[in-house]
Amino acid sequence: MAHSLTELGLVGEYRLYLHPIVLGHGKPFFAGPRPPLRLVASDRIGEKVIRLTYVPA
Repeated sequence: MAHSLTELGLVGEYRLYLHPIVLGHGKPFFAGPRPPLRLVASDRIGEKVIRLTYVPA
């Protein structure tokens, strides 16, 4: 569903919460090609979480 909304241009903002851990490789966040995004904010939440806010470019 999220992929369909992104393709239609209906997503106004992405908020990604990162919990930095070194384990190897993980799953890609976007199923298809990554849409052009622009970072507008980064906030630290507590000591271990980073919130990145992106808007479509």
